[in-house]
Parts: sequence; C-alpha cells; structure tokens
Amino acid sequence: MLLPLVALTGVAAFTFDLAVSRFATAAGEAEREAIPLARLSSSIRFLEPPAYGAYLGDDPRGVGAYEEAARRTRAGFNEVRSRLGQRDREEAALLRRAEASFEAADAELRRALGMPVEARTLVGLRGLTDFNQYVVDTVALLDDTETHALGRRQDKLLEARDTEQLTFVLLAAVCFAGLGVAMLAARRLAGTVLGPVRLLRAGAVRLGAGDLSHRVSLERDDELGDLAAAFDTMAADLQRSQDELAFRALHDPLTGLANRALLRDRLEHALSGLSRRKECIALLMIDLDDFKSVNDRLGHLAGDRALVATASRLVTCVREADTPARLGGDEFAVLLEDVAGEEAAIEVARRLCDAMRPPLQLDGDRVVLGASIGVVVAEEGAAADELLRAADLALYRAKETGKGRVERYTPDLAPVLDEAAVPGDALGSALAAGELAVCYRPVVSLGSGRVREVVALPCWPHPERGLLQPADLQPLAEGGGVAGRLTEWLLDAGCAELRRWSADSRDGARLRLGLSLAPAQFGDAGLVDVVVDTLDRYDVPPSRLVVGVAERTVVEQGERARTRLADLRRLGVRVSIEGFGTGYSSLTGLRRTPVDRLAVDASFVEGLGRPGVEGGLAEAVVSLARSLRLETVAEGVTDEQHVGALVAAGCRLGSGPRFSDSLDADEVGSLLALDAPVHWPEPALA
Repeated sequence: MLLPLVALTGVAAFTFDLAVSRFATAAGEAEREAIPLARLSSSIRFLEPPAYGAYLGDDPRGVGAYEEAARRTRAGFNEVRSRLGQRDREEAALLRRAEASFEAADAELRRALGMPVEARTLVGLRGLTDFNQYVVDTVALLDDTETHALGRRQDKLLEARDTEQLTFVLLAAVCFAGLGVAMLAARRLAGTVLGPVRLLRAGAVRLGAGDLSHRVSLERDDELGDLAAAFDTMAADLQRSQDELAFRALHDPLTGLANRALLRDRLEHALSGLSRRKECIALLMIDLDDFKSVNDRLGHLAGDRALVATASRLVTCVREADTPARLGGDEFAVLLEDVAGEEAAIEVARRLCDAMRPPLQLDGDRVVLGASIGVVVAEEGAAADELLRAADLALYRAKETGKGRVERYTPDLAPVLDEAAVPGDALGSALAAGELAVCYRPVVSLGSGRVREVVALPCWPHPERGLLQPADLQPLAEGGGVAGRLTEWLLDAGCAELRRWSADSRDGARLRLGLSLAPAQFGDAGLVDVVVDTLDRYDVPPSRLVVGVAERTVVEQGERARTRLADLRRLGVRVSIEGFGTGYSSLTGLRRTPVDRLAVDASFVEGLGRPGVEGGLAEAVVSLARSLRLETVAEGVTDEQHVGALVAAGCRLGSGPRFSDSLDADEVGSLLALDAPVHWPEPALA
C-alpha cells in the first residue's frame, strides 16, 4: 500500500515541478518577445513628423541621425522576426506589412534626400503627407502586432498558470492521501505491535503481582507470539508448582490423603455448623496393629507400600463427602459428616477393621495388618481439640483391650484425659521456679560436618511425667499464655551460653543461635526492644541470632508479622521460615516477607529417594530458595541417603537424628571443643 503511494507522490511532485518550469518558460518567452517589439516601436517613432524637418535640412547631422534611426529600425524588424518566427501567421503578416510600410517611407525620404538642398523643402513638403502616412501605418501595424502577441502571451501564461494550479491541487491531494495512509499504517502498527506489547506488559505485571492464572494468549507466528507463549508457559509452570506445594501442604506426601492440618480445618468447619445439621459428626482415629514389625523385618520401603495399600483400602470404605487422613506414622483418621448417629459411625469403623484384615503381598512377603479404631461423636459446642483428644482416648482404650477392636468414647474416659494432661498454668509456675531446662538441637553443615548453629528449645524434667519434650510444651505455652515469657527466657539463656562457647572454641566463635517465635509475640510491640537489650547485655552480634517463625504464622498474622520480622532484620538478625511448604503461603507472599532462610519440613525430607512427585518436594523447595537467593536448612535428616540428595540439590545445612539428638549446654561445649566434624558412620562429605 505504501509503495504505490510513494510512486504517485513522486509523479505528482515531478508534474508540479514541470508546470512551474512551463510557467517560468512562458513568462520568459513573453518577456523576450515584448522587449524587441518595444525597441522596434521606439525606433520607428524617430521617423515621426517632428523629426522630418531635421532630416530634409542641409545639416549632415540630421541625415546621420536618420541613417542611425533607419538602421536601428531594420535591426528591430530582424530581431522581432527572429523572435516571432512562424508561431503565429497573423502576427507574421502584420510584421511584413509594417516592414513594407517602413521601406516605402524610407524610399520616399531618400528620394527627397537625393535632390539638391534648395529643392528638398518643396519636395519634402509635397511628400510629407505620404511619408507621414507610411510612418503612421507602420506604427499602427506594429501596435497591432504587439497587441496580438500580447494576447497570445497572456493565453500561454494563463494556460501555464492553470497547469501549475491543477498540479498543485493534485500534489496536495496526494499529500493528504499520504497522511491518511500514514495514519492507517500507524493504526495498523498500533494493532499489530503496540497492542501485543501492551498485553505482554500487562501479563508481566500481573505475573509479578502473583496472578499465576492470567494468560496472555497472543496467537501470532512471530517473536511476539513466542514471547507470549513463553510467558504463558512460565505462568503455567509456576501455577503448577504452587498448586503442588499447596496440595502437599494439606495432604500426606506418601498416601495423598489429607494431613492433620486439613483434617483439623475441615473438622472446625463441620463443628461450626453442627447446630444447623440434622445429622451427626463423628471422628474415627485409626492405628495399625504390629506395623513396627513390618518396618523392622522388611524395611522402610516395604512399610511405605503397606501404608499406601492401607490408605487405598481406607478410601474404598468411606463416602466422597468424608475425609480420610494420615496423621503420621501408622496413624490414620476419618471425619464422617452427616452420619445417622453413634451406631452408624461404629458400623463404618467395623467395616474399616474388616477391610484391613486381608493380608498384603509385599515383594513376595505375606503381611497381615489389623487396625484398632476409636470413635467419638461430636456434641454441640465441642471444640476440635477436644474431639481429637477424645478420639485418641477411645483409640488408646481399643489398643489396650486387644488388637483389631473398635471402641467408642464414653465420659468415663474423661478422668484419664485429665490425668494425662498438664495444666497450662503449671508451665508458667515451673518457668518462674526455674524448673525448666534448655536443650539445643545442632544444625550441621552438610558439606563439612561441623556444627554451625544450635536451636534453643525448652524441656521440662517433670517430677511425675518425666522429661517433657519441646513438642509437648509448645501447646502448653500457647494455651497458658506464657509463650512470650518462655521465648525471652530461652533467648537470655542461649545468649549467655553463646558468649561462653565463643570464648572456649574456634567453632563457638562462629556459632549461631536459633530461636523460634510464638504467634502471640508478633502482637508484642516490645519484642524488638527485648531482643536488642538481650544481645547488648551479652555482647552478641545480631547476625549470630536466627529467629524462626512457622509458615502458617506468617500467613495468619499477615502484615503484622512482616512488620516485626522487618524490624528484626534491620537490626541484622536473620529470619527463617520453618516448615516451609506445609502452610498456605503463596510465592507472592513469600517474596513480600523479609526472610533469609527456608527450613525444609521433615515430611519433605522423609520423601527423598521415593519415586514421583513425593521424592522431589524437598529438592523443589531448595531450588525455589536458590532462585530467591535464600539459604536452606533441612529438618529431620535421618540417613546418609538424605544427606547425599540434599547436597546434590544445593542444600548446605541440616539437622536431625542423622547427626545428633538434642544436647544440653555442656554437651554442646564439649562437641565444639573437639574442633572436629560431628561423628559420621561413613566418611564426611568433602
């Protein structure tokens, strides 16, 4: 479209230039024709009567003047004749008549000049009339010639001007057409290039904001189309990874059943609408009988296959509306919604027991696994934790009274529950009385085997219950409202020991202290001041403190948690997200959270080496952390296979039974004083 327009514009410009040239030529010719005629008319006027007497006198100068005038007149006729040529016959005829009239006048005058001087006057007076008439005729003929030539020149000039104006109009039309084509081309450019670029930019903005469901969907067979396809592929991959992580956060990686978090969430939702239901809600707690012998005799891989087969049997025995879950190890649960009553729930439990009895074939070995089940039916106003504890008690009764049994929860089991529980306020009293102790979990460099960090954890040598572990104390601390005081006490004790270890050994001088923050502490405006005061009191640099926060806490606390963590990071304190992948956080939320490290959850580490997605979850978290330039630490490392897989994935730190159980302060000091790697059953990694 543009090429013909360019060619037309060139032709119009050439035509316009030619028209201008023609007009200039016509004007020049008119001027060249007008000047000789004017000179010729001027010459002829020297022959008019006022000069006649001078020509006939006896003064030779008069004769000379005439000769000069006649010469100029003849030269003028020749010049006009050469200018006019044969362009116009009428002009040529007029010019010839004028020239003949001049010659007749000249002959008349010369005849008089040939007479004696005395006779010239008389002759001249007689011939005055004839000579004068010849001159007048000549001037008149020249005027007619000039008038005719002037009309012809004006016609030529008008024609040239009209051509010039027409060509100008044509050129203007072509220019306007060119402008229109240019505007159409610009609109086409906007539609074919700028529009897709805007779509790509909008897609990049939405992708950067975390909208992974957005697709550019630009169908083009060029570079822009390839870029749009790359955007969509990247968004789809990120969406798939995030969905996978979200699924794994709520499901057991081995069996695909709901995990404890999802079971609890659905249980709370069901209990919230219990008063509006016509049917009942029941919870079944299931434990496999003699499962430990399978692991001991056939190994963990066979045990995993047995758990997968058990989960499959479990799913076939319940409805789609029910929620089967694996809580960990060989412990399962089923949430029954809208059951007719306790007897209907017990009937489902018995059906499950029957489904577990058929033997399993594991690599040629015949394995028989039974199941013990505790059943509880929810009453209005019941809480999720109460229902879970009641189901646990019923399960405990079922296992005590024999294998493969179903037991319902009855109120007479409540005293057992009360006896097993430790009051929350007792923990606060023990903390005030100095009865708690600090144990430290070593975090080891997977490459060198040296201890790089110790995590301070509370334990309680209870006079009646024995040693209560950190996992036992966490719900007591949060429920009794002493989580903040407990964390401050751990920070103080840990910093005091860190100063001592720094003075005693080389590894101690580089050691970092880890500390977990409770959810309630993010609402404490004095948290940062407590950390600053404690670090200053023991002269511990902020960079040697690592505060851990559960992923679910970051999601639930939102901006409040991010603000507190940002304040701590500004001090130089390092921040770690614990149990990453088991909460509900998105990639966008993670990017907005001030964090230095991701802790790979033990359940993901447990899946290393298994086929399929389950085996790659830990590696996926490590890869994500590396892409975000974050450090990673693996929790629950149990064997050398885990270590090798984590090192290959790029994880540099780990903790768990593979390296050491929790230690007291003196044991940590002795370990650091050895100035050697943690004991390895096999040679340490390079």
